[in-house]
Amino acid sequence: MPQRSLAPPVRRPGRPSPAPPVILRSPGETLEGSELLDEVAGAMGVMLWRALRSATLWATARPDERAHLFAPEARERWLRDGASVPLHPVLRVPMRVVAALLASPGSASAERVARACMGISEWAAEAGAPRTALAFSQAAATASPGSAPAALAAGLRARETGQEIRAETWLRRAVVLSRARRDRTTQAHASLGLARILARRGEDARATRMYGRTLRLAQRRSLWMVRAQAMQEMAGTAARD
Repeated sequence: MPQRSLAPPVRRPGRPSPAPPVILRSPGETLEGSELLDEVAGAMGVMLWRALRSATLWATARPDERAHLFAPEARERWLRDGASVPLHPVLRVPMRVVAALLASPGSASAERVARACMGISEWAAEAGAPRTALAFSQAAATASPGSAPAALAAGLRARETGQEIRAETWLRRAVVLSRARRDRTTQAHASLGLARILARRGEDARATRMYGRTLRLAQRRSLWMVRAQAMQEMAGTAARD
């Protein structure tokens, strides 16, 4: 099955370059979010998978399509099915956001949906479910496609699961979005992540240039830890020559 991607916005004359597309699914992933069910068992895993599917369906739909995405009884069914599922306290607010999304998708806030997905992603990372964390991080970034921090988070989550090609697409998107918004902090972190991927791949010349870019950004924003990491890793890359 071909990899799905989040298409870039249409470029208009006189505007910055659009953010590049990203990889949303692995080649072997037959059902979107199915890897979540391997990490979170039982009824809770099913509820999280349904939340992911609902949020992703809403995020990828055109605004004029969203009002009629879900059946009128979707919220009641969601509440009924979830009533007996024990939830971690951290998940209660995000799940309420999903219930509200099912009830009124036409008026749902992209910021609230993205924040709910990010909350679930952070919980999953703490719970030792990295692929679930990645899935919800991507859902957050898809719901808020102009958010550089969300794209950065998705890239870092992908890298943590060993999916470096997918991670690279998200990190490059984060760089473009953060540059357009002059968000030098996010740009520095995304550049560092890209440099690490290039260095690991053995593309030392490109990695060195990316480390140098990271150093300049970190210096400008007084990100001393990022600067120190970039300097140390760039020296290690140079030592391989």
